[in-house]
Amino acid sequence: MKKALHTLFDIKDNVDLLLLIEVGDFSISLVWSTFQRKNIIGIEVFNIDEQEDYTTFFMGVVNEIKRFNNQIKKTKVRYNSKESLLVPVTYYNASLNKEMLDLLYGENDFMIIKSDEVKEVGFYNIYRIPKPLDVLLTNHFSAIEEKHSTSKQIKLDVIGDQLFCIISHKRIKVFLYKGNNLQIVQQFNYQSFEDVIYHLLNICEQHSMNPSEIKLQLKGLIVKDSKLFQELHNYFLDIDFASTNDTSSLPTSISEENKHFLSHLIELALCE
Repeated sequence: MKKALHTLFDIKDNVDLLLLIEVGDFSISLVWSTFQRKNIIGIEVFNIDEQEDYTTFFMGVVNEIKRFNNQIKKTKVRYNSKESLLVPVTYYNASLNKEMLDLLYGENDFMIIKSDEVKEVGFYNIYRIPKPLDVLLTNHFSAIEEKHSTSKQIKLDVIGDQLFCIISHKRIKVFLYKGNNLQIVQQFNYQSFEDVIYHLLNICEQHSMNPSEIKLQLKGLIVKDSKLFQELHNYFLDIDFASTNDTSSLPTSISEENKHFLSHLIELALCE
């Protein structure tokens, strides 16, 4: 287990805590905030080692959390699993969830099927997680509130054609909006910056959109002087770092130019 990010950590012994855990295939993120006011006071990101099995990785993160067990009053779990599907409410049938996910991602009897209703946009988000992960969460956390991250990340106030990309360890997550409407949410694995560019351009091509005419908003592991950012400018003319709109709960120590590193996690933590 590798701790990729450890920032803003200042937890007093007498503070009641709200913990958000985002669980991904390659990384697990923790966002610590005060239970009453939801002021962010700590963010940690852990990446799985190349040869590490997931149970060992998960238990390493659990041991980090145990430091503050007596202070945690509520735990939110947000699954960031790749195997998810948005289904319009009018077509949703819970009995078909497994069949649809099997058709899209292949049959797998070692998974648990879950679903979230995303009322604001008229969709159900159906997804699956490994059974061992479900057991680990049940054994180590009580009364968790669980959702898929995507269910909390869909935006309602997008104007025009926009492409949002969250860049994480070994994976990107892409939201495409066309004419103010959500078109697709998809995750892709990557090994190089060329992979990221390929996936973004391919999405534009599949939806008959010109990259030079669409706004690209980036979050996560990217900086302006990176090769990825420089190469993206060869295709996308309107690029910006997306930062959280709600800054009232953030420590002043987070600089404006670095907010995009953490904004996707902060928004998850603050979202009801």
